[in-house]
Amino acid sequence: MDQKVQDSLERLRGFFILECFSIFTWLAGIIFFYLPLPHAQKTITQSFGNRPTFLENAPVLLFSVLFALGLMYLVRRKRLVAPAVSILLGFMVYGTLSVFIEPLVAFLVCVLLVYVERAYRSFITNNLLVLSGVFAAAMSFAVFYQADFFLTLLGIFAVYDIFGVLFTNVIPKVARGFMNIGAPLLLYVPKKIFRWRDTPEPESIASAMGSGDIFLPLLFLTAVSVQFGILRALWCLFGAIFGGFVNLFFATKRKSGIPAIPFLACGLAIAYLLTR
Repeated sequence: MDQKVQDSLERLRGFFILECFSIFTWLAGIIFFYLPLPHAQKTITQSFGNRPTFLENAPVLLFSVLFALGLMYLVRRKRLVAPAVSILLGFMVYGTLSVFIEPLVAFLVCVLLVYVERAYRSFITNNLLVLSGVFAAAMSFAVFYQADFFLTLLGIFAVYDIFGVLFTNVIPKVARGFMNIGAPLLLYVPKKIFRWRDTPEPESIASAMGSGDIFLPLLFLTAVSVQFGILRALWCLFGAIFGGFVNLFFATKRKSGIPAIPFLACGLAIAYLLTR
């Protein structure tokens, strides 16, 4: 088989697997607060009572995110950042997990997750920690804001994604920097399908996805599920899946990175508005 064709097929397979990771995570967010978990209903009720308005927190939240993105760009080549990111993800998992189980057990689980990812770094341990951290962070924030707020955020970051990928190349630079230092901020699929226990290296990675491409839709879908019910959230999920497969199509046509948020945001927005 021609090498270019083989590389294209590996890339396509990788993006399809990443799309499956995304769908599974989004579906888990949709049903999470309906599971018979300790304190789940109490958490939702308290959050509804203390939910801030868009104007109260939007500027602060947007500034914080932009500051974090700028900081990531500056430190993308620093080796000490990788363990710091792992520990930060561990704290995110602990913050959410300790609401539903004993804090000591939650702490031990998080220590184990971080230790395994650092000591036995592989495609499996990297993706497990990234997905755990993303999911935990989303569950912490999703019940505090209106779904419309997260839809607005998606729109803002869709514009940022277009400029960051297509015009300034900032986002691909950050992704490559964190990939080179081994920081768990992206999801990876190996070129060889049975080499998931290998260490992720640039030459062994078939496809990669930024954690934000899962995190932002997850916030929105979880908020829709909690505020309007599972059925409406599932319709929005179909919109995200459609946007994801549009991304998959363009990923096969473009060798460099693509801005994933715009099509995801469009799919989610159309499904959300049609189900009002």
